[in-house]
Amino acid sequence: MSNVAPTRYGATHLEAKQDLGRDELSFKLLAYADKTNMPLLAVCRGLQEMNVHFKGTLHPDWREVEGFYEPHLEDSNQPLEVQYQPVHDVIIEPAGRLAAFGKKWHVNSLHKQAINKVGERLLVEALAPDGLVEAISLSEHPFMIGVQWHPELNYEKDNLSKFLFTEFIHYASKQRTE
Repeated sequence: MSNVAPTRYGATHLEAKQDLGRDELSFKLLAYADKTNMPLLAVCRGLQEMNVHFKGTLHPDWREVEGFYEPHLEDSNQPLEVQYQPVHDVIIEPAGRLAAFGKKWHVNSLHKQAINKVGERLLVEALAPDGLVEAISLSEHPFMIGVQWHPELNYEKDNLSKFLFTEFIHYASKQRTE
């Protein structure tokens, strides 16, 4: 697992787990999806890349930010099936795209970096109870959503995951026929 390089968002700290090649590719894909209205679902690091691409910033480690108290990082001493289980709620913002799903859901959380300043043209879609941004979308885009959790894990049993994938597939199919 790697993190977005600090130089991408104006930070100067040392980041041990970087992947500059992934950063380069991800930022090109984000620019392309924005320019062409291509549907995009950004997951975990993808949400962080999306935020930084649109001139937002990140907290290098949410554990160093006063006020964040939810378990946003997996317990690596536990088996994978336990690490990937839902651990905290997300409160869905009423003005966003996810509001069509509902008001609240329980999600997994497996990340170190977190959104500090939300990027330009981005709308906060969901927050953890402690205020950490859990989902964002690009305003005036058919479907560009980033989520901090991992909807691909346990998606068969998770209604919000099913909602996200169904919406993504719907917009991707629509884009393909246009």
